[in-house]
Amino acid sequence: MPVVSLIVPVYNVENYLSSCVDSILAQTCTDFECILVDDGSQDGSARLCDAYASRDARIRVVHQANAGVSSARNAGIQVARGEWVTFVDADDCIHPEYLQLLLTAAETHNAQMACCSHQEIAEDAPLEDKGHSGTAWVLSGAQAVTEHYQHSRFPFTVWGKLYARSLMEYVRFPDGLNHEDEFFNNHVLLFCSTVVLITESLYGYRLRQNSFMRTTFSKNRLDIFTVNHDAFMFFKEQGLLEVLPFVAKEFWRRFHHYGRRAVKQHCLTPAWERQLLSYCHDLLNAHFPPKHPLIHIFVRLFVSPHGRPIFYWFYSKL
Repeated sequence: MPVVSLIVPVYNVENYLSSCVDSILAQTCTDFECILVDDGSQDGSARLCDAYASRDARIRVVHQANAGVSSARNAGIQVARGEWVTFVDADDCIHPEYLQLLLTAAETHNAQMACCSHQEIAEDAPLEDKGHSGTAWVLSGAQAVTEHYQHSRFPFTVWGKLYARSLMEYVRFPDGLNHEDEFFNNHVLLFCSTVVLITESLYGYRLRQNSFMRTTFSKNRLDIFTVNHDAFMFFKEQGLLEVLPFVAKEFWRRFHHYGRRAVKQHCLTPAWERQLLSYCHDLLNAHFPPKHPLIHIFVRLFVSPHGRPIFYWFYSKL
């Protein structure tokens, strides 16, 4: 069995896929399998996946009808045989020592998750070798959650991370939901006794103009509220009470930032508004007694042109 399973969801990335797969095949750690999950690509990506698999036995291909990145990653997890799992987006690339350095960090610190830094690269630019510092930051999974929501110092992407395969027994990516990385990490981290973050920039995140995070605001961005609300309720259920104020505060920041944009761009349907108000009531009930009159007032401030200073005053007090 391979030591590491690299899972690469593939959808219409014909122009970038070779760069990605070539960077995987160039790894100094050679004991791996690369699982390319073709998510119903309509360009030449599927043929390219099969061509790579025919040339290297470490590459396996899964073909499926288009179902989204979460479904593709889940399909990869389902067939993964490695002791460790890492996710690479098909338009990105990794440093030749990506696997080796993450494995060494995980084994040295007996961690269930190892993370590295990343560098942003232009569409046609290569990944730079910025050297190795050997510096590591070791913390528990619960501390990593707190660092993310309180200080934004722990990244919640799934790329740039090495996960113990055993963690996949507890959670999968949510089908049909954007911001799936945050959902996945929220649930996985609580099963990690130790997490290690190394400072080396081993992952190349490619900046593409048509990627989801760089496109114009749409109603799909509102999924962040579902993910944020799920985090609050999950951590409350698991007894991680110390992080709840920070999760709630991040919800209000997003509420004002995305909520106002949703209203201005007419993305907030009546159904979404009802759902959003329900989330707000759940989180506000953690700060006020149930049915407190301030709850109803506060959840509607973001639609008012005069609500911004009042909102930020309240936000600063949380």
